[in-house]
Amino acid sequence: MFSPALKSISDVIKLFDAGMTLARLNISHGSMKTNLKLLNLYADAKRLRPHKTCALMIDIKGRELRISPFKEGKLSCEFSPDDVATLRTDDFA
Repeated sequence: MFSPALKSISDVIKLFDAGMTLARLNISHGSMKTNLKLLNLYADAKRLRPHKTCALMIDIKGRELRISPFKEGKLSCEFSPDDVATLRTDDFA
């Protein structure tokens, strides 16, 4: 898990070099400033290690996330590999 204990790009690079393939950031904890710092550390380290494969997973506040039915009135959808989904905060209905 990506945590505030990571203080520098070199900390993240060490994780990449040790074989980390997934960086998990739980944004339910910490401030927006702390979470943004961690995201920037990840992005900077990826730029310095472009040959390393490491996905970024962002955990969101599950029960606090509220969604409305889709524009077509559906309540659920299915995704396939390589599909792109966009979460929006505005009312687009």
